[in-house]
Amino acid sequence: MADTPTKSSRSYSSIDSVLNQIIELADIGKFQEALSLAETSEFSRDAKLINARGVCLLRSSRSKEAVSLYRSLVIAPGIAQLRPDLPVIYYTNFCLALLMEGQIRGCRETMFEIEDQLHPSVLKLRDVFNTWHRSLNFLEKLNWALGGEPTRPFTLPDPIGELTDPARFQHQG
Repeated sequence: MADTPTKSSRSYSSIDSVLNQIIELADIGKFQEALSLAETSEFSRDAKLINARGVCLLRSSRSKEAVSLYRSLVIAPGIAQLRPDLPVIYYTNFCLALLMEGQIRGCRETMFEIEDQLHPSVLKLRDVFNTWHRSLNFLEKLNWALGGEPTRPFTLPDPIGELTDPARFQHQG
């Protein structure tokens, strides 16, 4: 009788099957298991799994680690600008990590560097940012305009971070 592979010993034949398993785990709140799978997969250096690791870190409230991970993914080596060859959700997830770390100006600057300003993830991030800005009172807005760091927290989307690109599922008719 042949052995039937268990869920934990199953070998994954493609990056998409690994990513789907990570999404399933993250959807039920098993972020550490999803993170572990992303880190130990043979595809762990692929940008899709690096993004998945970042999202799991964000959802585990480990934003400092997520900032570091995303910075190495989305910032072009040797220059301080975004790599042009990545999906938009990687940039917006980086922005969310920056927000969670209180790096509001860094988030804003990065957000405006994203080429596709009409991408659903950018629009969602801009909405979070604009809602926050509207919630500031006059003195907080003045402080922000003069370069001060505001103390009012952001209300972040739930779940935080995107594992798949919402633009892939739009405009298909």
